[in-house]
Amino acid sequence: AAVERVVLPAAFTLYDHQREALTAWQGGARRQIWRWHRGGGKGIGSVALMVLAAFQRPAQHIHVSPTFRKAREDVWDAIDADSGVPYLAAIPPELLLARNENDLTITMQTRVPGQVSLIMFMSADQPDRLRGVHPATAVLDEYATWADGGEGLRVLRPALDRARASLVVTSTPKGSTNHYADLWRAVEHDPAWWCSLKTIEDTHGHDGQP
Repeated sequence: AAVERVVLPAAFTLYDHQREALTAWQGGARRQIWRWHRGGGKGIGSVALMVLAAFQRPAQHIHVSPTFRKAREDVWDAIDADSGVPYLAAIPPELLLARNENDLTITMQTRVPGQVSLIMFMSADQPDRLRGVHPATAVLDEYATWADGGEGLRVLRPALDRARASLVVTSTPKGSTNHYADLWRAVEHDPAWWCSLKTIEDTHGHDGQP
Protein backbone atom coordinates (compact mmCIF):
# COMPACT_ATOMS: atom_id res chain seq x y z
CA ALA A 1 0.00 0.00 0.00
CA ALA A 2 1.17 3.51 -0.75
CA VAL A 3 2.25 5.65 2.18
CA GLU A 4 0.03 8.71 2.22
CA ARG A 5 1.54 10.65 5.11
CA VAL A 6 4.71 10.38 7.20
CA VAL A 7 6.36 12.61 9.77
CA LEU A 8 10.02 13.47 9.15
CA PRO A 9 12.05 12.91 11.18
CA ALA A 10 10.14 10.29 13.14
CA ALA A 11 10.32 9.39 16.85
CA PHE A 12 12.05 12.54 18.15
CA THR A 13 11.04 15.92 19.47
CA LEU A 14 14.02 17.97 18.40
CA TYR A 15 15.64 20.69 20.46
CA ASP A 16 15.18 24.28 19.31
CA HIS A 17 18.74 24.54 17.97
CA GLN A 18 18.36 21.27 16.04
CA ARG A 19 15.15 22.54 14.46
CA GLU A 20 16.93 25.79 13.65
CA ALA A 21 19.54 23.88 11.62
CA LEU A 22 16.95 21.79 9.78
CA THR A 23 14.85 24.87 9.05
CA ALA A 24 17.92 26.60 7.61
CA TRP A 25 18.60 23.56 5.41
CA GLN A 26 15.02 23.51 4.18
CA GLY A 27 15.39 27.21 3.42
CA GLY A 28 18.33 26.53 1.11
CA ALA A 29 21.38 26.56 3.42
CA ARG A 30 23.20 23.67 1.75
CA ARG A 31 26.60 24.41 3.34
CA GLN A 32 26.47 24.22 7.11
CA ILE A 33 28.99 24.00 9.93
CA TRP A 34 27.84 23.25 13.48
CA ARG A 35 30.13 24.22 16.38
CA TRP A 36 28.15 22.77 19.24
CA HIS A 37 29.13 21.82 22.78
CA ARG A 38 29.48 18.18 23.74
CA GLY A 39 26.09 16.58 24.33
CA GLY A 40 24.43 19.25 22.21
CA GLY A 41 22.64 16.78 19.95
CA LYS A 42 24.84 16.81 16.86
CA GLY A 43 24.25 13.11 16.20
CA ILE A 44 20.47 13.08 16.22
CA GLY A 45 20.33 16.47 14.53
CA SER A 46 22.52 15.37 11.64
CA VAL A 47 20.68 12.05 11.21
CA ALA A 48 17.38 13.95 11.15
CA LEU A 49 18.71 16.25 8.44
CA MET A 50 19.89 13.27 6.39
CA VAL A 51 16.46 11.64 6.61
CA LEU A 52 14.85 14.80 5.25
CA ALA A 53 17.42 15.01 2.46
CA ALA A 54 17.13 11.33 1.57
CA PHE A 55 13.36 11.54 1.33
CA GLN A 56 13.41 14.61 -0.87
CA ARG A 57 16.23 13.58 -3.26
CA PRO A 58 16.73 9.95 -4.38
CA ALA A 59 20.51 9.46 -4.22
CA GLN A 60 23.38 8.40 -1.99
CA HIS A 61 23.57 10.24 1.32
CA ILE A 62 26.62 9.67 3.53
CA HIS A 63 27.32 10.21 7.22
CA VAL A 64 31.07 10.07 7.83
CA SER A 65 32.48 9.44 11.33
CA PRO A 66 36.15 9.53 12.38
CA THR A 67 36.33 5.69 12.35
CA PHE A 68 34.05 2.82 11.39
CA ARG A 69 33.80 1.84 15.05
CA LYS A 70 32.62 5.36 15.93
CA ALA A 71 30.09 5.22 13.09
CA ARG A 72 28.59 2.10 14.66
CA GLU A 73 28.81 3.19 18.30
CA ASP A 74 27.94 6.86 17.98
CA VAL A 75 25.24 6.67 15.31
CA TRP A 76 24.17 3.22 14.03
CA ASP A 77 23.72 1.62 17.47
CA ALA A 78 23.34 4.86 19.44
CA ILE A 79 20.37 5.41 21.76
CA ASP A 80 19.14 8.82 22.81
CA ALA A 81 19.73 9.34 26.53
CA ASP A 82 16.57 11.43 26.98
CA SER A 83 14.03 9.18 25.29
CA GLY A 84 15.72 5.78 25.08
CA VAL A 85 14.97 5.75 21.36
CA PRO A 86 17.63 4.62 18.81
CA TYR A 87 18.98 7.36 16.59
CA LEU A 88 17.91 5.44 13.49
CA ALA A 89 14.29 5.61 14.64
CA ALA A 90 14.37 9.01 12.96
CA ILE A 91 13.60 7.06 9.77
CA PRO A 92 9.85 6.37 9.58
CA PRO A 93 9.36 2.57 9.50
CA GLU A 94 7.00 3.00 6.54
CA LEU A 95 9.95 4.23 4.47
CA LEU A 96 12.54 1.68 5.59
CA LEU A 97 13.10 -0.83 2.79
CA ALA A 98 16.37 -2.56 3.79
CA ARG A 99 19.00 -2.38 6.53
CA ASN A 100 22.50 -3.88 6.17
CA GLU A 101 24.18 -4.42 9.54
CA ASN A 102 27.58 -5.28 8.05
CA ASP A 103 27.96 -2.30 5.73
CA LEU A 104 25.93 0.14 7.84
CA THR A 105 23.65 1.09 4.98
CA ILE A 106 19.93 1.78 4.79
CA THR A 107 17.73 1.76 1.71
CA MET A 108 14.86 4.17 2.09
CA GLN A 109 11.77 4.98 0.06
CA THR A 110 11.59 8.57 -1.22
CA ARG A 111 8.88 10.96 -2.27
CA VAL A 112 9.54 9.95 -5.90
CA PRO A 113 7.54 6.79 -6.70
CA GLY A 114 9.79 3.85 -7.54
CA GLN A 115 13.02 5.63 -6.55
CA VAL A 116 15.05 5.03 -3.39
CA SER A 117 17.85 6.64 -1.42
CA LEU A 118 20.86 4.83 0.04
CA ILE A 119 22.01 6.18 3.40
CA MET A 120 25.60 5.10 4.08
CA PHE A 121 27.42 5.39 7.41
CA MET A 122 31.11 5.59 6.59
CA SER A 123 34.47 6.40 8.16
CA ALA A 124 37.22 8.91 7.49
CA ASP A 125 40.18 6.82 8.67
CA GLN A 126 40.83 5.64 5.09
CA PRO A 127 40.06 8.73 2.97
CA ASP A 128 40.62 6.92 -0.34
CA ARG A 129 37.48 4.87 0.35
CA LEU A 130 35.54 8.10 -0.10
CA ARG A 131 36.66 8.32 -3.72
CA GLY A 132 34.02 7.22 -6.18
CA VAL A 133 31.19 8.15 -3.82
CA HIS A 134 28.82 10.73 -5.29
CA PRO A 135 26.51 11.78 -2.47
CA ALA A 136 23.67 14.26 -2.55
CA THR A 137 24.30 14.88 1.16
CA ALA A 138 27.48 14.49 3.20
CA VAL A 139 27.60 14.87 6.98
CA LEU A 140 31.12 15.02 8.39
CA ASP A 141 30.68 14.10 12.04
CA GLU A 142 33.05 15.21 14.86
CA TYR A 143 35.32 16.65 12.20
CA ALA A 144 37.85 18.01 14.69
CA THR A 145 38.75 14.45 15.71
CA TRP A 146 39.41 13.20 12.16
CA ALA A 147 42.99 11.94 12.07
CA ASP A 148 43.42 12.70 8.37
CA GLY A 149 43.86 16.46 8.75
CA GLY A 150 40.82 17.08 6.58
CA GLU A 151 41.89 14.90 3.66
CA GLY A 152 38.45 13.25 3.52
CA LEU A 153 36.79 16.59 2.80
CA ARG A 154 39.34 17.36 0.10
CA VAL A 155 38.58 13.97 -1.49
CA LEU A 156 34.82 14.54 -1.36
CA ARG A 157 34.68 18.16 -2.47
CA PRO A 158 34.79 17.66 -6.27
CA ALA A 159 31.95 15.13 -6.10
CA LEU A 160 29.93 17.40 -3.78
CA ASP A 161 30.37 20.38 -6.07
CA ARG A 162 29.44 18.38 -9.15
CA ALA A 163 26.25 17.05 -7.53
CA ARG A 164 25.35 20.41 -5.95
CA ALA A 165 25.24 18.40 -2.76
CA SER A 166 24.53 19.42 0.80
CA LEU A 167 27.53 19.49 3.15
CA VAL A 168 27.13 19.57 6.92
CA VAL A 169 30.25 19.64 9.10
CA THR A 170 29.67 19.03 12.80
CA SER A 171 32.02 19.01 15.75
CA THR A 172 32.77 20.08 19.25
CA PRO A 173 35.92 22.26 19.09
CA LYS A 174 39.20 20.56 19.92
CA GLY A 175 41.64 23.43 20.19
CA SER A 176 42.28 26.24 17.73
CA THR A 177 45.03 24.79 15.54
CA ASN A 178 43.43 21.95 13.60
CA HIS A 179 41.61 21.46 10.29
CA TYR A 180 38.19 22.00 11.87
CA ALA A 181 39.26 25.30 13.43
CA ASP A 182 40.80 26.33 10.09
CA LEU A 183 37.55 25.53 8.27
CA TRP A 184 35.47 27.48 10.79
CA ARG A 185 37.69 30.56 10.40
CA ALA A 186 37.56 30.25 6.62
CA VAL A 187 33.75 30.15 6.37
CA GLU A 188 32.35 31.95 9.43
CA HIS A 189 31.86 35.17 7.43
CA ASP A 190 31.11 33.49 4.10
CA PRO A 191 27.47 34.09 3.08
CA ALA A 192 27.48 30.75 1.25
CA TRP A 193 27.78 28.98 4.63
CA TRP A 194 25.30 28.73 7.49
CA CYS A 195 27.39 28.73 10.68
CA SER A 196 25.98 27.70 14.05
CA LEU A 197 27.87 28.27 17.31
CA LYS A 198 26.20 26.84 20.41
CA THR A 199 27.67 26.81 23.91
CA ILE A 200 25.98 25.30 26.95
CA GLU A 201 24.45 28.74 27.57
CA ASP A 202 22.73 28.72 24.17
CA THR A 203 20.91 25.37 24.33
CA HIS A 204 18.05 24.08 26.47
CA GLY A 205 16.39 20.73 26.98
CA HIS A 206 12.68 20.06 26.65
CA ASP A 207 12.27 20.98 30.31
CA GLY A 208 13.84 24.39 29.75
CA GLN A 209 17.01 23.51 31.62
CA PRO A 210 20.47 24.13 30.06
